[in-house]
Amino acid sequence: MPPHGADTGNAARAAWERAAPWALAVAACGAALAILSRQVLSPLDPAGKSDFMQHAAFARALCQGGGMQPHFLFDLVVCGIAAPLGGGHAFELAAVAVAALAVGAKAGLTYRRIREAGEVGTASLAALALLFAMPLFNWWKFPEVYLGQISPNVWHNPTAIAVLPLAMLLFSAASKTAITDRPRRLAGAGALALLNGLVKPNYLLALLPCWLALLVERAARAPRPLHAGWRRLAIFVAAVLAPVAGLFAWQAWRLAGTGGGVEIAPLAVWRLYSPNLPASILLSLAFPLGVLALHWTSARRQAPLVLAWSVLLVAMLQMALLAERGPRWPHANFFWGAYAANYLLFVESAVLLAGALRSWRTTVAWGLLAAHAGAGLVYAGLIVAG
Repeated sequence: MPPHGADTGNAARAAWERAAPWALAVAACGAALAILSRQVLSPLDPAGKSDFMQHAAFARALCQGGGMQPHFLFDLVVCGIAAPLGGGHAFELAAVAVAALAVGAKAGLTYRRIREAGEVGTASLAALALLFAMPLFNWWKFPEVYLGQISPNVWHNPTAIAVLPLAMLLFSAASKTAITDRPRRLAGAGALALLNGLVKPNYLLALLPCWLALLVERAARAPRPLHAGWRRLAIFVAAVLAPVAGLFAWQAWRLAGTGGGVEIAPLAVWRLYSPNLPASILLSLAFPLGVLALHWTSARRQAPLVLAWSVLLVAMLQMALLAERGPRWPHANFFWGAYAANYLLFVESAVLLAGALRSWRTTVAWGLLAAHAGAGLVYAGLIVAG
């Protein structure tokens, strides 16, 4: 019979394990409120043109029957919260509240994913580091780490913040999708894909080709009868790709109505913000590249990590080649998919490390993540300090 002290210790550990994701989510929400509220209560941009202010204006216009943005779900939620509260800063504060909740959800989901491979303490510290991780400092615009780099975190754009927990859920669904999945499960994945597209479609644009390629490969390897695998693939196309294609067509039509559009402009927009693209890539991906180099044998065998790398490469290709026509050309709106994809890659790289045996290799890799987190803390502190 185990001693009473052992029972008490086991109960305490179980209680902490249950509380850890919630405590982390609450702490993340608090940090987000401090960083995000600074942008609306005392705007850093004297012209009041920050992304939070703009989306608050979009939500106010939507409540008043104005035009609908091509990706309107965030604005619709803000409208539903702020409209009953009346005037003042209701819409701006509602935008901050929704984004802060999304940050908390992202932190909780990150913890749960890493906890699948590692201990509670490892998952907690890694999720906390990932909450702030941003590209490492460069030498041409110190201490600016955002513009021109592929940042795994964003603090100034509410839709980029709000879509990340949805992107994490969609990535999880994509990595687990099998040819034998029932149509109901595929329909659920399709609904999740639509939610991503309605909040911010960029990550979905990068994930879909990789997701489809993964399923084609699985269909080709399906056991006989061969037609069963291809029939299941057709169900996936009907349940996921067809609705998403309809959404993209509607969004393209809405974008064209505002005078926008898409053009091919290789590296033109990226070069506006970075004088050294190879360095920007290395500074942005130091942690996942380090994990890949130091743990190559195990990394290439982890399907979610391979998928995360594939999605990032597609997103970077879109980022490098595509631009919006018209006045939004310098806004770099095709960068958003790479930002979200990089966060997912950071998470999956941390999952590999959490499950690896401790060695000098894991120490070096965790050190790289700590450096990313340090750069992000400086960036967040500069926002709060104005």
